[in-house]
Amino acid sequence: MNKRNNEKSSSAAFFVCMFLVCLFLLSCLSESAFSVKQQKELPLGEEGITEKDISLRVIEYKFTDGYYTNMYSVAFPKDSKLLWIKFAAANRGKLKEKIPGYSDVILRYEGDEKNPDWSMYRNNVFFDGERREEIKWYEGGELVSPNVSREGWVYYTVHKDFDTKEAKISVWGMIWRLE
Repeated sequence: MNKRNNEKSSSAAFFVCMFLVCLFLLSCLSESAFSVKQQKELPLGEEGITEKDISLRVIEYKFTDGYYTNMYSVAFPKDSKLLWIKFAAANRGKLKEKIPGYSDVILRYEGDEKNPDWSMYRNNVFFDGERREEIKWYEGGELVSPNVSREGWVYYTVHKDFDTKEAKISVWGMIWRLE
């Protein structure tokens, strides 16, 4: 009987140790590229740096009622508009690192979080009907070498009464105020 209790105690101790090891490893993983050196809100245009030396920046924003392609005008309901966010990410480190993807650029507004909308039109897309400024979409989410950067636009469909004073953009734990 004593031998059996010792085996149960040993098994329990083993599982507790394994649980603690797994917990430790999980905490190490959470300190990956997503960790940030500063945890403050940044103004529009200011750069934030992750622990893995990934530079992130929300550069500017603009509103439109839709967008245009070479063949189509893409309009949205009258009670909404498009919020465009120009975002940049760059690897400032010495090793290949992953940069945020398109869907990592999160809009925070009135307690909700929203991923960017997606357009099936990826080429020859313009902000206005005169096709003066072509939209360069933000493309990321991959491993990039040191000194490689990506810059481009993401967009969200928002209500026509959307107030930028209440809006924030969040990427990998960093937050930018739009106003």
